[in-house]
Amino acid sequence: MPQSLKPRVRRTPDDAKQTFLACAETLLVEDGLTAVQMRAVARLADVTDAAIAHHFGNRDGLLKALMDHVVAKVRRAIRTITDRWTGAPDSFRRLIGDLDALYAQGYAELAQALTHSGWRDTGPPLLKPVVDILIKQNAHPDTEANDIRRVMAALHMDLALYPLYGAAFRRSVGLRSKRERAKQLDWWAASIEQML
Repeated sequence: MPQSLKPRVRRTPDDAKQTFLACAETLLVEDGLTAVQMRAVARLADVTDAAIAHHFGNRDGLLKALMDHVVAKVRRAIRTITDRWTGAPDSFRRLIGDLDALYAQGYAELAQALTHSGWRDTGPPLLKPVVDILIKQNAHPDTEANDIRRVMAALHMDLALYPLYGAAFRRSVGLRSKRERAKQLDWWAASIEQML
C-alpha cells in the first residue's frame, strides 16, 4: 500500500524564511551553533535542503540571517523592557538577568562566530534604549553620559562572553559556585545604581 504524501504547505517567501529562521533558532538554543546546519534546518522545517539554499545560499548566509533575526528579537525585547521601565531598584536587576538569560541560550556563541567571520550589526547601538534611560535618570553630578556608556559596554561584554568563558574566569579567581553568577549580576545592578 503506497504511503500517503503529506500535503505541501504553501508559504509566502517571507513566511518560509521566517519559518526556517525559527527552526535554526530552535537548533541553536537546544544544541548550540554546530547544530545549525542547512540539512538540520530543512529536516526540522520538513522541507528539502534546496529550499533552505534557495533562501540563504549557504550556511554562512543562514547564520548571518539568523544573527540579524536574533538581533531584531533582542532589540524588541530590550524595547519592551525599557518601555516598562519603572526606575525601581529591582527593575534594572531584572533587565540584566533577562539579557544574561538570552545570551546563555546560544546567542553569545553565534555572535562571536559571526563577528569573527566579519558580520557587523549595522543598526543603532543594541543597548541604546537602556543607555538613554540611564542617562535621563542620572542625578549624580560627577557621572557623565560617557561614564554610563563605558559601564554599559563593560556589562554588555560580561553578558556576551560569560556563556562562553564565564566558568574559566570564575575559576581563575577562585570562585567555583554557580551561584556566583547571580551575585555578580546583583553587583552589576548595585554598581550602576550607585553611579546614578
